[in-house]
Order: sequence, then structure tokens, then C-alpha cells
Amino acid sequence: MKTNIKNELLKDGIGFVRDGNLIPFSIDDQNPMQNGSIYGLNKNSLTQIFLAWKQWRKFAQWSLDRENNSRFFTQFLKRGTEKRWSDLERSETVDYVKSKNYFCDLHITRVDLAYNNGTLKILDPNVVPYGMIQLIESEKILGMNHHIEYFNKLLVSNCVFVADESHGGSHSIKSFCEKYNMKFMYSHNMIMSESVYRISRRNIVGSIRTVNAPGIRSIESQFWSALMNMNSTGEYLNFNVDNKLHRKNTASCYLVKLENDILQVATGIHNGEMKYISYKDFLDIHWGQIDEMFLKGIYTSGCHQVTFSDYKATSILKAVRSKIILNGDGYFLLQPSIPCVFNDERIRVSVYFGNNGQIYGAEVTRVPLKNKLAHDGEHAKISYLQL
Repeated sequence: MKTNIKNELLKDGIGFVRDGNLIPFSIDDQNPMQNGSIYGLNKNSLTQIFLAWKQWRKFAQWSLDRENNSRFFTQFLKRGTEKRWSDLERSETVDYVKSKNYFCDLHITRVDLAYNNGTLKILDPNVVPYGMIQLIESEKILGMNHHIEYFNKLLVSNCVFVADESHGGSHSIKSFCEKYNMKFMYSHNMIMSESVYRISRRNIVGSIRTVNAPGIRSIESQFWSALMNMNSTGEYLNFNVDNKLHRKNTASCYLVKLENDILQVATGIHNGEMKYISYKDFLDIHWGQIDEMFLKGIYTSGCHQVTFSDYKATSILKAVRSKIILNGDGYFLLQPSIPCVFNDERIRVSVYFGNNGQIYGAEVTRVPLKNKLAHDGEHAKISYLQL
């Protein structure tokens, strides 16, 4: 097995640009490939995870496609400014197109999973993932084949790949396209094209086809997971939610209202209005089950608008005020922490799904146990998983 994968990728321009320098991705050259079964990935678990994600996206689109439901949803999104985006701007809700087929044949979703004693639960779906490029190129070096079907589709797609030059991952996309004679443009230079593969924040569409069309990010919020976690939501929104499927395969998530520095946790919908209980009552219900928790904006981006806290209300208020809701009132998501520990490391398992459940690759990111988030970074080690 070849090693020095990071350096081989760098030779082809595949890396992350930070402060003007191209730096390698955090691939574990000593252990670049592992068996996915170690982390609970098998045919059954992958099928159940995809079915839960498919229900999630259908539920989100069903809700957004209906005007009354859409207005109900947008009331929870805080508006930012041109210089400092908040939930409304990150969500792409204003660009959402009703009844659009957002999950076309070329679409791919990276579903991040929490691991706990052999079981996996959906943490966070990423509908516009940058990591597919490094996965394809790493699998090629390692002789793995999960990516082949998707890679061949890209070669004949005739798409123009569009990315924002300001994003550190755009250099890899440009280099990848140049290597395989595919078209690429930075978003600020974009002109009309028939087929567009959008990996951008700009409202850019192709005249015939757009992969990752504007508005798609509105579907990935864990807000939808929090709604599906409530028994009454499906009835109000007229959608048949399989609560058992959702709860078994998705990490628990709760919608929290912050008003006048008082925390209230949503429990359901009655007569078109969200109903809440006090945070104290929420803790009483879950006493002994919650120690630490992640706090997230309704829409996050990478590690932005993500923090953590102990269970105390004062600690949560301090954390939320410092990173999520800086002023005024608003809403955020509370997710009881799942250990995600394997062999004394914190891990995150990620699977790249096609629109119909095809599996185009998987990876595990490992960080020291002291790290709360298993994200790519200085201390991270990424291995690709054989399924």
C-alpha cells in the first residue's frame, strides 16, 4: 500500500488553502484505509441510515413546498447582515424552488454519523460536501473502488464546476477539473452554462441542469430532525413521519427558544403554534441522561455557530450568547452529546450517499479525546473505509 498520500495529492494541487498556502489534508498516512465494519458500517446499518436521511429530506421538502408550512419554518430563522450572516442567509431559503428535484443523479450527500458502542446515528447531513474530491483521489491511490461509478458520471457530465475562490477547498476542485479535462470557473467569473455543478454560496444555475441548485441547503438543517422528534409534527404538517425509523437512526435534537435570557424547549405543535416547556422541566424529564451537550444555530457552516456546554442553564446561556445568538432573542438547537469514542480517540464516521442510496465512499476522522469535535484540522487523522 502506498503511503505519503497527502504529498501525492499535493503534487496534483489537492489540498486546502489557508493564509495563501496550500496545506495537505489530514490523511493518516500510517493507516489510510480501514474496514468499515470496525465502526458498525454494514449493509443493514447503511440501508437504515439512508432511509432515515431520505425521510429527512422528503419531510423538509414537503414542508418547504407548502406555503403555510414554509412560513411556519422561516419564523425560526434569525436574519443577519451582509457582513455577518445568520440562519436566514446560510439557509438559502429565499432561493428555494418549490417541487424542484434537488437530488438529481449527480447529487451526493455526505452524512456525518455519531458512533457509540457499535451503533451509528445521523448527526449532520452535508448536501454540498467539498470532501468528495480528496476522497476520489485518495481512493484511486489506495486502489479502492467505491468512487468509480460516481467518478465516471462526472467525466461525462459536461458540467461546469463552480466554486467560490474565497473558500479554502476551491483550489482542489479547480486542480481536479484541470487534471481530468473538466470545466471549472470561479463563481465571480461565472457566465451562463447549460450544466452547472455548484459548490458555491452564490445563486448560480445552469440553463438546463444544476447540481446542488440554490436552495438545497435549506434541507440539511437539524431543525427538521428536531421537528421529526416530536410526535405531533407530522400530523400538523400532514406528513406521515416514521418516528421509530427517525429516532433509531438519528441523534436526538431539540429546538430551544431563547427569550429574555429564559430557555424553553419545544415539545410539539398545537393549533399551528409551537408549544414549549421550561428548560428545568426538560432536564427533569431527561435527568441522568444528559451531561454535556452541543449547541448549534438553526443553520451551521463547518464549525461556525457550533459550541458545547454542560447541562446547566447558566452555562448554556453563556455559550449561546458568545457564539450563536449574540444579541436579542432567537432559536437554537440542543443536541445531547454522544461520546463518539473509539480506542481512546474521538471519531466521526462519514458516508457519501448518492441520490438513491448508492454508496460512493466513507471515511473516519479521528482526533485526540480532549477535542470535543472530530473535525479536520491540525490534530485530525482521516482514514478511508472499505465497505
